[in-house]
Amino acid sequence: MLRGTFRPDRHAAPSAPPPVPLSAADRKFVLAGLPPDARRVVTRVLAEFADFTPLDLEHLRNFGLTAARLRALQATAEPAASPALARELRNYERLAKLLDLERG
Repeated sequence: MLRGTFRPDRHAAPSAPPPVPLSAADRKFVLAGLPPDARRVVTRVLAEFADFTPLDLEHLRNFGLTAARLRALQATAEPAASPALARELRNYERLAKLLDLERG
C-alpha cells in the first residue's frame, strides 16, 4: 500500500447513528398494533434498555412478535417435532443477539 493515500472520507468505516432517547411518538409506533403478549415483551425491553436507534426499534417490534409466536407454539406444539418451533426459536435468538439484550 502506498504511504499517505488514506482519506477518511473514502476509507473510514461508516459509523452507526448514535442512539437517541425514545420519544413518546417512537414508543407509540413500536407498540401500535402488537398483540398483548408481544406488547408485554416490548414494554419490558423498553423499560430495561433506553438507547435504541430507529432500526433497533424495528427489530424490537419483530422481537416482540417472534416472542409471542414462540410462546404460542410452545403451548400447543410438540417441541421436538415442530419445525415451526425451531424456526421461531432461531429467529428469537438472532433478534436478541442483534438487539444486544444481554448487555444489562
